Amino acid sequence: MAEQKEDLTYRLDNVEAKYPRIDRTYRYSQADSLTIPCKPTEDGAAFSLSFLMDKSQADALWKRMREVYTARQKTESSWPNKFAKPFTETEDGRWEYKTHIKGRYGEELTRRPMVVDSDNKKLGDDFKLTTGSTVNLSFVFVPYYMATGVGAGVSLRLRAVQVVDYVPMKESSPFDSVEGGFSAGSTDNVSPFGAKVEKEATADAEEDWEDEAPVKEPKKMQVKKAAPKEEKQELAAVIDDWDD
Repeated sequence: MAEQKEDLTYRLDNVEAKYPRIDRTYRYSQADSLTIPCKPTEDGAAFSLSFLMDKSQADALWKRMREVYTARQKTESSWPNKFAKPFTETEDGRWEYKTHIKGRYGEELTRRPMVVDSDNKKLGDDFKLTTGSTVNLSFVFVPYYMATGVGAGVSLRLRAVQVVDYVPMKESSPFDSVEGGFSAGSTDNVSPFGAKVEKEATADAEEDWEDEAPVKEPKKMQVKKAAPKEEKQELAAVIDDWDD
């Protein structure tokens, strides 16, 4: 009867994603002191994702990692009996670890880990997972021992990610808040049809009225009385003379 191979797959549910880089391969740049996108054929290229888990999850994972390592160590006489716990405890009492898969192994390129939503529908290659999102992880245990510095341990080779709760990506601003400055949330200029605009329109109308030239009053025409006819003047003179 053939010996049954040990199942090296593992699923970890409801953990918090941290620094996910699974949309493409990335590598750490010593010159830039940061992780940058790269081709899968470059040295150090990998898909990677750190995650935060609670104590019970960490205990169960650590137990399974030791079982996998011990099973392999029995067939490798040069391997040490134990290896150090690789998790890092955080300030809030959780435990952090990392899962990854190289861009290539030998000459064979690696496929991007599958990423699905909560309905198990595959997400596009351009989907970018965010820190703080809740995910389920599927990976394969790979026990190892390297005598030159790396030592012994169990790697978690990432296979798939299910996004349970997605946290939208936020853009950070290089500026600080300015007190008393313009705010898009201000109610002063909410609507072009509000009271403020009516007030401004009234003020503008008053200004326009003041700018107009004053209307000149029409001049009163003085009607000159027609001079009495010479006949009347002569008659008056005759009468005067007669009175005298």
